[in-house]
Amino acid sequence: MLSPMKSLRRVALTAVLIASAFGMSTGVAQAATTLDQSFELYNTCYTGGQGQPMINAQMVTPGITGALTSVQVSLLKFNTPPDGVTVSIRAASAGQPTGADLASVFIPDSAISFAATMITAVFTSPPTVTAGTQFAIVVSSTNTNLDYCWRGSTTASYSGGRTASFFGNSWSFWNAPSGLVFRTYVTTQDAQWTTIPQGLPLSATGTCDALDDKAVAYGTGLTGGWKRSWEPWVNTAVGANGQRIGGWACTRTLINKGGLTWTIAS
Repeated sequence: MLSPMKSLRRVALTAVLIASAFGMSTGVAQAATTLDQSFELYNTCYTGGQGQPMINAQMVTPGITGALTSVQVSLLKFNTPPDGVTVSIRAASAGQPTGADLASVFIPDSAISFAATMITAVFTSPPTVTAGTQFAIVVSSTNTNLDYCWRGSTTASYSGGRTASFFGNSWSFWNAPSGLVFRTYVTTQDAQWTTIPQGLPLSATGTCDALDDKAVAYGTGLTGGWKRSWEPWVNTAVGANGQRIGGWACTRTLINKGGLTWTIAS
Protein backbone atom coordinates (compact mmCIF):
# COMPACT_ATOMS: atom_id res chain seq x y z
CA MET A 1 0.00 0.00 0.00
CA LEU A 2 1.28 3.48 -0.76
CA SER A 3 1.61 4.68 2.80
CA PRO A 4 1.15 8.33 3.80
CA MET A 5 4.51 10.10 3.68
CA LYS A 6 5.70 13.22 5.44
CA SER A 7 8.59 13.78 3.06
CA LEU A 8 9.10 13.63 -0.67
CA ARG A 9 9.86 10.22 -2.04
CA ARG A 10 10.94 9.36 -5.54
CA VAL A 11 9.17 6.37 -7.00
CA ALA A 12 11.15 4.65 -9.76
CA LEU A 13 9.25 3.15 -12.64
CA THR A 14 10.87 -0.20 -12.01
CA ALA A 15 9.77 -0.30 -8.39
CA VAL A 16 7.07 -2.71 -7.34
CA LEU A 17 4.16 -0.63 -6.07
CA ILE A 18 1.55 -2.29 -3.91
CA ALA A 19 -1.67 -0.45 -4.58
CA SER A 20 -3.86 -1.37 -1.66
CA ALA A 21 -4.91 -3.99 0.81
CA PHE A 22 -8.16 -4.36 -1.05
CA GLY A 23 -6.76 -6.44 -3.87
CA MET A 24 -6.74 -3.73 -6.53
CA SER A 25 -4.07 -4.06 -9.23
CA THR A 26 -1.16 -1.70 -9.71
CA GLY A 27 -0.23 -0.17 -13.07
CA VAL A 28 3.33 0.89 -13.90
CA ALA A 29 4.26 2.95 -16.96
CA GLN A 30 6.10 0.94 -19.60
CA ALA A 31 9.31 2.37 -21.05
CA ALA A 32 10.29 1.91 -24.69
CA THR A 33 13.67 2.68 -26.24
CA THR A 34 13.62 3.72 -29.89
CA LEU A 35 16.27 4.32 -32.53
CA ASP A 36 15.33 7.92 -33.27
CA GLN A 37 17.88 9.60 -35.57
CA SER A 38 20.74 8.16 -37.61
CA PHE A 39 23.13 8.88 -40.45
CA GLU A 40 25.14 5.96 -41.79
CA LEU A 41 26.63 7.07 -45.12
CA TYR A 42 30.39 7.39 -45.31
CA ASN A 43 33.27 7.70 -47.73
CA THR A 44 35.91 9.27 -45.49
CA CYS A 45 36.95 9.81 -41.89
CA TYR A 46 37.40 13.06 -39.96
CA THR A 47 40.13 13.74 -37.42
CA GLY A 48 41.04 17.15 -36.05
CA GLY A 49 43.14 19.93 -37.47
CA GLN A 50 46.90 19.47 -37.74
CA GLY A 51 48.37 19.88 -34.26
CA GLN A 52 44.88 20.38 -32.81
CA PRO A 53 42.90 18.06 -30.53
CA MET A 54 40.00 16.26 -32.15
CA ILE A 55 36.72 18.04 -31.29
CA ASN A 56 34.04 17.25 -33.85
CA ALA A 57 30.28 17.66 -33.58
CA GLN A 58 27.18 16.47 -35.37
CA MET A 59 24.04 18.51 -34.84
CA VAL A 60 20.93 16.34 -34.39
CA THR A 61 17.22 17.15 -34.52
CA PRO A 62 15.27 14.56 -32.49
CA GLY A 63 11.97 13.28 -33.79
CA ILE A 64 10.59 12.26 -30.40
CA THR A 65 10.70 13.65 -26.86
CA GLY A 66 12.25 11.56 -24.11
CA ALA A 67 15.46 10.56 -22.38
CA LEU A 68 18.51 10.27 -24.63
CA THR A 69 19.79 7.06 -23.11
CA SER A 70 22.61 6.33 -25.56
CA VAL A 71 24.28 7.29 -28.82
CA GLN A 72 26.51 5.41 -31.23
CA VAL A 73 29.31 6.88 -33.31
CA SER A 74 31.60 5.21 -35.85
CA LEU A 75 35.22 5.60 -34.73
CA LEU A 76 38.62 4.17 -35.56
CA LYS A 77 42.24 4.85 -34.64
CA PHE A 78 45.46 4.91 -36.62
CA ASN A 79 48.00 4.25 -33.87
CA THR A 80 47.88 3.29 -30.20
CA PRO A 81 47.47 6.60 -28.38
CA PRO A 82 46.88 6.57 -24.62
CA ASP A 83 44.23 9.25 -24.67
CA GLY A 84 40.85 7.76 -25.50
CA VAL A 85 37.89 9.95 -26.50
CA THR A 86 34.88 11.51 -24.79
CA VAL A 87 31.42 11.28 -26.32
CA SER A 88 29.21 14.04 -24.96
CA ILE A 89 25.86 15.76 -25.50
CA ARG A 90 25.52 19.54 -25.58
CA ALA A 91 22.73 21.99 -26.18
CA ALA A 92 22.60 23.89 -29.47
CA SER A 93 22.40 27.57 -30.31
CA ALA A 94 22.42 29.02 -33.82
CA GLY A 95 22.95 25.51 -35.15
CA GLN A 96 26.16 24.80 -33.23
CA PRO A 97 27.13 23.30 -29.85
CA THR A 98 26.92 25.58 -26.83
CA GLY A 99 27.48 25.37 -23.09
CA ALA A 100 28.84 22.57 -20.95
CA ASP A 101 28.29 18.86 -21.49
CA LEU A 102 24.78 17.71 -20.55
CA ALA A 103 26.02 14.12 -20.40
CA SER A 104 29.30 12.43 -21.29
CA VAL A 105 30.97 9.04 -21.47
CA PHE A 106 34.71 8.40 -21.67
CA ILE A 107 35.70 5.75 -24.21
CA PRO A 108 39.16 4.27 -23.47
CA ASP A 109 41.60 3.70 -26.29
CA SER A 110 41.29 -0.07 -25.78
CA ALA A 111 37.63 0.11 -26.88
CA ILE A 112 38.52 1.70 -30.24
CA SER A 113 39.87 -0.54 -33.00
CA PHE A 114 41.90 0.06 -36.14
CA ALA A 115 38.82 -0.78 -38.22
CA ALA A 116 35.82 1.53 -37.98
CA THR A 117 33.40 0.31 -35.30
CA MET A 118 30.13 1.64 -33.92
CA ILE A 119 31.03 2.75 -30.39
CA THR A 120 28.13 2.91 -27.92
CA ALA A 121 28.01 5.60 -25.25
CA VAL A 122 25.39 4.86 -22.57
CA PHE A 123 24.55 7.82 -20.35
CA THR A 124 24.03 7.09 -16.65
CA SER A 125 22.07 10.34 -16.30
CA PRO A 126 20.32 10.67 -19.67
CA PRO A 127 19.52 14.21 -20.77
CA THR A 128 16.00 14.96 -21.96
CA VAL A 129 15.64 15.80 -25.64
CA THR A 130 12.63 17.49 -27.19
CA ALA A 131 11.27 16.70 -30.63
CA GLY A 132 12.34 19.42 -33.06
CA THR A 133 14.92 21.00 -30.72
CA GLN A 134 18.50 20.48 -31.88
CA PHE A 135 21.31 19.17 -29.73
CA ALA A 136 24.91 18.22 -30.50
CA ILE A 137 26.83 14.95 -30.30
CA VAL A 138 30.44 15.92 -29.61
CA VAL A 139 33.42 13.55 -29.86
CA SER A 140 36.61 14.98 -28.40
CA SER A 141 40.11 13.91 -27.46
CA THR A 142 43.20 15.65 -26.12
CA ASN A 143 45.26 13.80 -28.73
CA THR A 144 46.87 16.17 -31.24
CA ASN A 145 48.47 13.56 -33.52
CA LEU A 146 45.37 12.87 -35.62
CA ASP A 147 45.20 9.35 -34.17
CA TYR A 148 41.40 9.17 -33.80
CA CYS A 149 38.88 9.44 -36.59
CA TRP A 150 35.06 9.75 -36.84
CA ARG A 151 33.74 8.18 -40.02
CA GLY A 152 31.54 10.36 -42.23
CA SER A 153 30.61 11.53 -45.69
CA THR A 154 31.52 14.31 -48.09
CA THR A 155 28.86 13.30 -50.62
CA ALA A 156 25.73 13.26 -48.42
CA SER A 157 24.40 15.24 -45.46
CA TYR A 158 22.23 14.45 -42.45
CA SER A 159 19.10 16.54 -42.96
CA GLY A 160 18.61 17.40 -39.29
CA GLY A 161 21.79 19.34 -38.64
CA ARG A 162 25.20 20.44 -39.76
CA THR A 163 28.66 19.12 -38.94
CA ALA A 164 31.32 21.21 -37.23
CA SER A 165 34.81 21.15 -35.73
CA PHE A 166 36.24 23.25 -32.92
CA PHE A 167 39.48 25.03 -33.81
CA GLY A 168 41.20 27.36 -31.39
CA ASN A 169 38.28 29.09 -29.70
CA SER A 170 35.33 28.72 -32.07
CA TRP A 171 33.26 26.24 -34.04
CA SER A 172 33.63 26.01 -37.81
CA PHE A 173 30.99 24.43 -40.03
CA TRP A 174 32.04 21.99 -42.71
CA ASN A 175 31.17 22.58 -46.33
CA ALA A 176 28.04 20.79 -47.47
CA PRO A 177 27.44 18.03 -48.19
CA SER A 178 28.88 16.51 -45.03
CA GLY A 179 27.77 14.27 -42.19
CA LEU A 180 29.13 12.05 -39.42
CA VAL A 181 27.95 8.50 -38.78
CA PHE A 182 25.76 8.27 -35.67
CA ARG A 183 22.63 6.77 -34.10
CA THR A 184 20.57 8.12 -31.21
CA TYR A 185 18.36 6.11 -28.86
CA VAL A 186 15.53 7.78 -26.95
CA THR A 187 13.50 6.20 -24.15
CA THR A 188 9.87 7.23 -23.82
CA GLN A 189 6.94 6.08 -21.73
CA ASP A 190 3.90 4.21 -22.97
CA ALA A 191 1.48 6.72 -24.46
CA GLN A 192 -1.40 5.21 -22.53
CA TRP A 193 -2.50 6.50 -19.16
CA THR A 194 -1.08 4.71 -16.17
CA THR A 195 -3.10 4.48 -12.98
CA ILE A 196 -1.99 3.48 -9.51
CA PRO A 197 -4.98 2.90 -7.21
CA GLN A 198 -4.43 3.50 -3.51
CA GLY A 199 -6.95 2.21 -0.99
CA LEU A 200 -7.79 4.70 1.75
CA PRO A 201 -9.77 4.46 5.00
CA LEU A 202 -13.38 5.57 4.77
CA SER A 203 -13.91 9.18 5.73
CA ALA A 204 -16.18 10.13 8.61
CA THR A 205 -18.86 11.37 6.22
CA GLY A 206 -18.88 8.18 4.20
CA THR A 207 -17.85 9.99 1.03
CA CYS A 208 -14.57 10.71 -0.72
CA ASP A 209 -14.95 14.46 -0.31
CA ALA A 210 -13.18 14.61 3.05
CA LEU A 211 -9.99 13.11 1.65
CA ASP A 212 -7.31 15.61 0.74
CA ASP A 213 -5.79 15.46 -2.71
CA LYS A 214 -2.01 15.23 -2.74
CA ALA A 215 0.43 17.20 -4.84
CA VAL A 216 2.13 15.20 -7.54
CA ALA A 217 4.97 16.20 -9.84
CA TYR A 218 6.88 14.08 -12.31
CA GLY A 219 8.87 14.44 -15.52
CA THR A 220 8.87 17.70 -17.44
CA GLY A 221 5.76 19.39 -18.77
CA LEU A 222 3.53 16.41 -18.03
CA THR A 223 0.04 16.32 -16.57
CA GLY A 224 -1.53 14.17 -13.91
CA GLY A 225 -2.61 14.03 -10.30
CA TRP A 226 -4.73 12.23 -7.77
CA LYS A 227 -8.38 11.47 -8.58
CA ARG A 228 -10.74 10.27 -5.86
CA SER A 229 -13.43 7.68 -6.44
CA TRP A 230 -15.45 4.93 -4.80
CA GLU A 231 -14.35 1.40 -5.71
CA PRO A 232 -15.94 -1.95 -4.86
CA TRP A 233 -13.98 -4.00 -2.34
CA VAL A 234 -14.53 -7.74 -2.45
CA ASN A 235 -13.11 -9.62 0.51
CA THR A 236 -12.75 -13.38 0.10
CA ALA A 237 -13.46 -13.91 3.79
CA VAL A 238 -16.84 -15.39 4.71
CA GLY A 239 -18.95 -14.09 7.60
CA ALA A 240 -20.69 -16.10 10.32
CA ASN A 241 -23.83 -16.50 8.24
CA GLY A 242 -21.93 -17.54 5.10
CA GLN A 243 -22.07 -14.13 3.48
CA ARG A 244 -19.15 -12.52 1.67
CA ILE A 245 -17.51 -9.73 3.64
CA GLY A 246 -17.06 -6.69 1.45
CA GLY A 247 -18.32 -3.24 0.72
CA TRP A 248 -16.96 -0.05 -0.76
CA ALA A 249 -13.61 1.64 -0.24
CA CYS A 250 -12.64 5.20 -1.04
CA THR A 251 -9.56 5.24 -3.28
CA ARG A 252 -7.20 7.76 -4.75
CA THR A 253 -5.69 7.08 -8.15
CA LEU A 254 -2.47 8.59 -9.42
CA ILE A 255 -3.01 9.34 -13.10
CA ASN A 256 0.17 9.62 -15.12
CA LYS A 257 0.89 9.99 -18.82
CA GLY A 258 4.53 9.70 -19.77
CA GLY A 259 7.24 10.76 -17.37
CA LEU A 260 10.28 8.87 -16.17
CA THR A 261 9.84 9.32 -12.43
CA TRP A 262 7.12 10.33 -10.01
CA THR A 263 7.57 12.49 -6.95
CA ILE A 264 4.69 12.09 -4.54
CA ALA A 265 4.18 14.55 -1.70
CA SER A 266 1.96 13.43 1.14
